[in-house]
Amino acid sequence: MKKFEYKLITFKTKGVFSKDVPMEKVQNEFSELGEHGWEFAESQRIESNGWTDRIIFVFKREKKE
Repeated sequence: MKKFEYKLITFKTKGVFSKDVPMEKVQNEFSELGEHGWEFAESQRIESNGWTDRIIFVFKREKKE
């Protein structure tokens, strides 16, 4: 049976009125993780006062035995 390990990466959105995600930083982080065998699994946005405060990305990779 395959076994996996998981990694959570959190990015805060920018600004008070502009809730942009720092896309260049996200892309660089995703690329770096991919180089080390991590695969994107899912994301979850966390709200505060009706605005997206941060986004959590979940990555997984198969454990090496």
